[in-house]
Amino acid sequence: MFFRKDLRNAEREIKKENLFLEGSEGDAIISVKAEESEKLFSSYSFDSSDKLNPDLGEFIWDRAKFVPSSKDIKIKIYTNDRADDQEIKTAIKNHFKEEYVENKNNMKQKLYLSLAMFFAGLFCLSILLLQHTFFYNEYVEYVIDIATWVFFWEAIDVYFIERSKNRKKCAILLKLCMAEIEVVKLKKLNKKRENV
Repeated sequence: MFFRKDLRNAEREIKKENLFLEGSEGDAIISVKAEESEKLFSSYSFDSSDKLNPDLGEFIWDRAKFVPSSKDIKIKIYTNDRADDQEIKTAIKNHFKEEYVENKNNMKQKLYLSLAMFFAGLFCLSILLLQHTFFYNEYVEYVIDIATWVFFWEAIDVYFIERSKNRKKCAILLKLCMAEIEVVKLKKLNKKRENV
């Protein structure tokens, strides 16, 4: 929120702009130009369709983050590469499937971590109550009180805040896994190559 009128107007204009291309069917189109196979596939992969180039995956992810959840995603790859269209589609889908599985596993680990923190907080709280009942020490009370609130806060932070970010990322990755992929073959009109 800005107090100056010109900044508020600029903010409204930015919010109105689409950060993606919209297709005729209402879906979001992510266009990618990758001329050589090194831009499509990882140079370290033995099987060319095995791994997508990480830079290309990052580029597609950066574009997909701004697509509203109500829109479907369509990926258009413009390339000169001689790879089979199905090979390119498989590499893209496999890349985002791996990311999705990794993110789901991360969410599961965060759930276990938040439960462990919550139970550690309950344990510290029970020690605090026992300390009040049987023996009272002001310094021990402060330490246990701080530990209790730190464990509870970490459990809440991990479960509610970080988990919601990961759920949103999973939803986008799932949309990328299910995205329609179109491969458009470019033809270079380079006279030097025609002469060779």
